[in-house]
Amino acid sequence: MSAAAGQTVPDTVRETVDAVVRLAGSEGVTAVAVAEVLKVDKSAASRRLAVARAGGYVKNLEEHRGRPGRWAVGDPLPGAEGLLPVAHTLGNPLPPETTGVEGGGCTVARLSEGVENAPDGATPASAGYGASGDDEPPWLDDVVGYLDGAE
Repeated sequence: MSAAAGQTVPDTVRETVDAVVRLAGSEGVTAVAVAEVLKVDKSAASRRLAVARAGGYVKNLEEHRGRPGRWAVGDPLPGAEGLLPVAHTLGNPLPPETTGVEGGGCTVARLSEGVENAPDGATPASAGYGASGDDEPPWLDDVVGYLDGAE
C-alpha cells in the first residue's frame, strides 16, 4: 500500500540507485556496468533503471536517441520507513479523563447514544434488532467483551 502511495521504494530500485551512486562519474554510467554490479542481464538492469528514472531517482544524461544511456544520480531516495507507523511506537493519545476508560484509549459509542432523530425514520427494529426492546445489536456485547479482553 505504501509503495502505491509513493512512500517507499522497492528494494530493486534501491539496489539499482546504489549501483549508479557507486559507479557514476561526471559522464554517467551505462546499463551494462550497472548490470555487472547487480549480477543481472542488461535488459533487467535497463528495466530497473527505467523504474528508478520514473521515480526521479536516476536520470539519463544521454541526449541523443539510439545511443546507450549514461545514467546519473537523480533525486534522493526517501527513507525506508513505511506509510503507517508501527503499532508499538504509538502512544495512547486519549487520557482516561477524556474517555472514561481506565488506562485511557478509545471507546465505541453505543448505537443509540446521541441519536436524536434517525434519518428516514430508521429505528433499531428496522435495522434487524431491537424487536425485544433492546436498543443494541445482539453481537455488541461480544465485541465489547472481546475488546476488553484484548488489553
